[in-house]
Amino acid sequence: MRALPLVAAATLLTFSGAAEASRLPDRPEVKRGRAIATRHRVVRVEWKKELTERELLGYEPREIAGPSVAADNGDVFVGSRNGLVRLFDARDRELWNRQLKAAPVGSAAISEEAVFIGTTDGFFYGIDRFNGEFLFTQNLGGQVLARAAVTDSAVFVGTDHDAVHALDPATGDPLWVYRRSTPTALGVHGGTAITLSNGRVYAGFSDGAVVALGAEDGRVIWQTQGAGRSLEKFPNSLAAPVVQNGVVYATVFNDGVYAYDAANGKIRWRADAQGAASLTPSGGLLLVGGAGKARAFQADSGAPAWTIDLGKSFVTRPVVINGVVLMSGPEGILIAATETGKPLGRFHPGSGFSTPPGTIGSTIYALSDLGFFYRLELVAEKR
Repeated sequence: MRALPLVAAATLLTFSGAAEASRLPDRPEVKRGRAIATRHRVVRVEWKKELTERELLGYEPREIAGPSVAADNGDVFVGSRNGLVRLFDARDRELWNRQLKAAPVGSAAISEEAVFIGTTDGFFYGIDRFNGEFLFTQNLGGQVLARAAVTDSAVFVGTDHDAVHALDPATGDPLWVYRRSTPTALGVHGGTAITLSNGRVYAGFSDGAVVALGAEDGRVIWQTQGAGRSLEKFPNSLAAPVVQNGVVYATVFNDGVYAYDAANGKIRWRADAQGAASLTPSGGLLLVGGAGKARAFQADSGAPAWTIDLGKSFVTRPVVINGVVLMSGPEGILIAATETGKPLGRFHPGSGFSTPPGTIGSTIYALSDLGFFYRLELVAEKR
């Protein structure tokens, strides 16, 4: 598959007519025409740390490994494009750092004992959470662009080569692998994102298929195609599937959002959403990030709830915190009310953000494309 970055796909969607043909604004605005409010201070900067020095001749640098926060004690793991990974405690003290052979990518998975992260050269690392020692290094032959899922007996991870791997969490030894043939259609650069639920691994692939695999052995329980196979370009199912209330939600980039029966993969509903690339559940809503628009749908029916026009830009996976949704992108972090989509403000320190922030409580951790690591505090909740 020929793959384009998300921002390039957003532009091509616009000019090819897949997006709406009306003139798109340079800055995001709400569908009802209300401009994004920028005068209200929604977040407060607690501190910032420079993790990467900008290269003298560097052009549009990007940080492609997002911060991850441990739910048990607030430890924060972050990697930067110079290959250095760090673990901070909740008091912002650096506990350890390690140098990898290539830049980390995606968001790390943190278990009670280890941190798991992939790199741009196709390797996947298990790192001891307490002392930073390497547990294993496994060559998966493809980038891990989405967070792994971890249990006591296995680490499940998808790659950008349309594969799902199950590894031993202590040694990295392969337990099983599921591979899918990569289509020839023009696609968006993105990896196979997975979700673990009730003994099954759900994964979306570059041909638009969603597959349910048995977690123990990788056997196919069901698979469904959506509209991906019939699309001439951008058939990718990029979002990590969302599983709740017996339904699996997934995306097809140049088509929309699908709701499948978790038991058998039959379609329950479909909603138009060209450019859809990520999903986040919030109450009865399904929040959708991607290119051209940020959206929310009613999870039970697929009815639209709100839309924010992003023009030719994009946002990463929506992150919900205290009634507001955070969406990273080239214009900073867009902040809106979760229930209504009403814009509350934007954090734009002079650089964009290529990865979703990590959060715990009202605290936000974000890594800008210029290599500055921010700790922010939410000071204005939903309005």
